[in-house]
Amino acid sequence: MAGDETEEYVDDPRNWSWYDVNTIANYDPDIIPFLQVPFPVALARAENGRFVEEAFEPGEPPDVMPVKKGPPPGFPIVQGDHVLTADWAIHLPEPFARRVEDGSLVLWRPGLTIWLTAWNNDNNETQAKRLASITDAASPARFAERESMGGGVTRFSYRLWDENEDGPVESLNAYVIGDDGHLQLSVYFDDAADESKARQIVDSVSVRRPAQS
Repeated sequence: MAGDETEEYVDDPRNWSWYDVNTIANYDPDIIPFLQVPFPVALARAENGRFVEEAFEPGEPPDVMPVKKGPPPGFPIVQGDHVLTADWAIHLPEPFARRVEDGSLVLWRPGLTIWLTAWNNDNNETQAKRLASITDAASPARFAERESMGGGVTRFSYRLWDENEDGPVESLNAYVIGDDGHLQLSVYFDDAADESKARQIVDSVSVRRPAQS
């Protein structure tokens, strides 16, 4: 809220939405230190940009709160066949917001976040050798491990399950290894039912082919 909303605006449930905590943290990581503050609380940005507590009288929430299912606005939205790099492409079956953070490409929508990093094959190693190195370095806590070859690439993926202060964290970690490099993907999802969606997206990654003359 900006603080200048009219009572009429505030009373209209169409002006409110529920958002997954993961989505809000993607927008603004500054809120993360306040996620464990006891309810009810109101926070506002001070002139220096830092969050401070605000006095308020908590009231009843609106009876009807629309659920936000699509990606958040304010970022480029991508869907369908999407070029990641000069070497890699992916197919996104639904809209995802797109950003770059810490050298990685991030695609996300409420409840599902994909981190992607492309690596070169600087040492000119075979796919088998790089797969062996990746497997050796993978977490010993991995499960549901899969490996396959086809389409000029080697695929290796596994599941991880962890728990933090906000609850369980589900992830699918995957590597698509080509001759010139490999693509690393980490897909985090809040609902275990989204595992099939995560695997669908991971399996859609392909090496871009030069146009045939």
